[in-house]
Amino acid sequence: MNGNLKSPNFFLIIAIFFSAIVLFISGNHTYRVMEDVLENSEHAQIIRARVSNIRFWDEVLTGSTLLAANTGDAKWEKRYRLYEPKLENAISELLKSDSIHTFLETSKMTDSSYVHLMSMERRVFELIHLNRQSEANEILTSNEYARQKAIYSEGLSTFINLHELDTTRQQMNLQTEANRSKWFFGLVILLLVIVWLPIERALRKNRTQLLQQNQELEFQIQARKNSESALYESKKQIEKTQEQLQDSIKASSIGLWEWNMPTNEFYQSPEFKNQIGYEDDEVESSSEFYFSHLHPEDAQIVTESIQQLKTGAIDKLGLEYRFRHKDGSYRWMLASASLQRDQYGKPLHMFGSHIDITERKNSEQLIRELNERFSLIARATNDCVYDWDLSTNLVWWNPGLNRLFNYPPEIITTDYLWWEEKIHPDDLDSLLLVAQKVFDEQLENWSGEYRFKRAEGSYAYVFDRAFILYDKDKNPIRWIGSVMDITERKNTEEKLKESEENYRILAESSPEMIYLIDTKGYVTYVNKVAAAQFRAPAQELVGKHLKDIFPPDLAQQNLAGIQNVIVTKNNFQSEVEMVFPTGNRWVDARLTPVFDEKNQIIGVLGLSNDITERKQNEAEIEKINKELTRLNSEKDKFFSIIAHDLRSPFNSIIGLSEILVEQVMEKNYQGIEEYTRIILQSSHRAMDLLMNLMEWSRSQTGRMEFNPEHFEMAELINEVAFLLADAAEQKSITVTKTLPDNVPVYADKNMMSAVLRNLISNAIKFTHPGGEIIISAEGKGGLTASVSDNGVGIPKKRIEQLFRIDENYSTYGTQNEKGTGLGLILCKEFIEKHGGKIWVESEEKKGSIFYFTIP
Repeated sequence: MNGNLKSPNFFLIIAIFFSAIVLFISGNHTYRVMEDVLENSEHAQIIRARVSNIRFWDEVLTGSTLLAANTGDAKWEKRYRLYEPKLENAISELLKSDSIHTFLETSKMTDSSYVHLMSMERRVFELIHLNRQSEANEILTSNEYARQKAIYSEGLSTFINLHELDTTRQQMNLQTEANRSKWFFGLVILLLVIVWLPIERALRKNRTQLLQQNQELEFQIQARKNSESALYESKKQIEKTQEQLQDSIKASSIGLWEWNMPTNEFYQSPEFKNQIGYEDDEVESSSEFYFSHLHPEDAQIVTESIQQLKTGAIDKLGLEYRFRHKDGSYRWMLASASLQRDQYGKPLHMFGSHIDITERKNSEQLIRELNERFSLIARATNDCVYDWDLSTNLVWWNPGLNRLFNYPPEIITTDYLWWEEKIHPDDLDSLLLVAQKVFDEQLENWSGEYRFKRAEGSYAYVFDRAFILYDKDKNPIRWIGSVMDITERKNTEEKLKESEENYRILAESSPEMIYLIDTKGYVTYVNKVAAAQFRAPAQELVGKHLKDIFPPDLAQQNLAGIQNVIVTKNNFQSEVEMVFPTGNRWVDARLTPVFDEKNQIIGVLGLSNDITERKQNEAEIEKINKELTRLNSEKDKFFSIIAHDLRSPFNSIIGLSEILVEQVMEKNYQGIEEYTRIILQSSHRAMDLLMNLMEWSRSQTGRMEFNPEHFEMAELINEVAFLLADAAEQKSITVTKTLPDNVPVYADKNMMSAVLRNLISNAIKFTHPGGEIIISAEGKGGLTASVSDNGVGIPKKRIEQLFRIDENYSTYGTQNEKGTGLGLILCKEFIEKHGGKIWVESEEKKGSIFYFTIP
């Protein structure tokens, strides 16, 4: 090629020139396609905006017609005529952007229905002008109007959906074409590179080859130098690594070993020898020494595992087994090993490690033994649990009743009298008095001891611990308790008076904490369970004063209980939170006086059970009951609103409607206008309540969709204020709006509309005729809006009740307008749904300002 081209540089310039032309053409095409994509995207946004306008104006026209028919007021025709051309213009503008002539497909369905609808709606306004409101209502409630409205709505929806479908399809096609253009542009660049590089390389081949040869020669020289240097450094590093490895093996806390299988040499690290108690010269370097020290019960599994490692059945070995120490005892070892093979797969070296886990295995064994003991105690328990329904006097028993007192299930009844008959006659009267005291003082906990008859006729001493539940009126409804047979304990207490040694034996075997305190507060005896709580031997606690064992407050409390037993010579029981080194624990402490042979008190015997878990359960039950009480209160309030507020407007509507019927039949038209005005107001109240109830129920059940979008808050405020303008005009109230030109917000438009509607309606309701309402908003750092009035204001003590369903606060307006009681609660729900907050500033007789923010 070099021989045919006289000027390589000229050829290079030509190639670059043509490459630039190709790049320009393909890049320009890609740029135009991307412009089409952006243009179609803007077109789609315009379509959506026009669709939104069509739906809005259609709802306004329908609403105006309905309001005119319901109220009989012809003023709504003005709004109908105002927005009718806007709907036609919106549809016309959408048709101009119709690229697939969608209207041709739907016009047959909508033209005739649109004509019918317009004709019927115009007829409605004509009848309103003629004061023939009933006939106007008949038109709007007729099946024909509903059918034509359904045909028109279906055609309009089909028209709009086809537009959106076509726009989406065009967007996808343009996006596909844009992707193709990008790939084509990249392919052009790749082809140019593929074509241009061989040409350039051919033009400069001689020079490149010479440079490559020189570079290769220099590379070979440098590589040889690097290899020699690397070899020297590698040799030094290997020597250093070997030294570090030896030091690591000697210093390691893990016993390491190596088995050279062809020579049967067995190497052990110093730590391995230390673990089995041997010196360096006492360990034979052979595998026989290793295998001879295995526990007989573990030798076979070790041999089989090593055989599996040799045959390749397993990649690594991991075992726990016992190894004989020099002193003859066996130590538990956690061993792991891996195998190194030669190039033919024959076992060459086995490397392993040992960790002494004797202490861990001993701990595991101890834990297993303790778990077995706890399991036996749990299976052997004879506690009886009962649930006494005080309203029906029925008692439920668990199977513990059978185990404790041997009653066959067929003779046990749920009647309270059956239980009462089994209590010892000497104890029954005192128990009934105690129960009455519990009810009178509304105590939540009670415990006591009495005698209960067994099936064979003898009596058992039982300890009864109960929890009493009350209803919201503080009436007792349930008595839930557990009965424990303490006959043995009572007998033990009697025997303790006769023999101190027997007392100690029984006390040490008891699962309860048992202790003796003399009359001055010094400890004279503690059993093992009590000593364990203090993490100290029993002999260290004996002789100490309670002030030296417990914190000052707790020590004083314990001394007071002991003094009470000494003075009254009666048993004393309390549930207290004790401070132990093992942690804070709740205990059921029972104190009994101890007498000498002269019947003089020499001290106090204490028995305590750990009831921490029960106290935690009781606290959890109390928490759940409070939450249930709150939920019930909200539910009752909600149904109260429905029962009361919904009945009131319908009573007015029904009552006045009956009067109207009677007067019309008698052709007495006096007062009809006033009656219809009241009926209209009651209807609006009922409709407002139903809307709020529906939105509240949807919010509480999670069925209200949250669809935030970008929109102008100022436009929404103007729309809501316009819809409520008539209500303000009826009271001659001035509505002032302080709004900037641009208040963008990202929120759910329907929720924001409901919030504004409730706040503005409330302001109108509580503002005197001739008053003023100010609506303001600003969008710096999020939306902050407010609705203020100069009306009646709100008492300070009532402000906290405004946003709570269980503390509903609703009053009549300045013209006896009645609220639903849910408006502000809905506002709070919707605002907090957006992460914002709502609050009020008010002063009686001066007015109120309601603020809300949206982030």
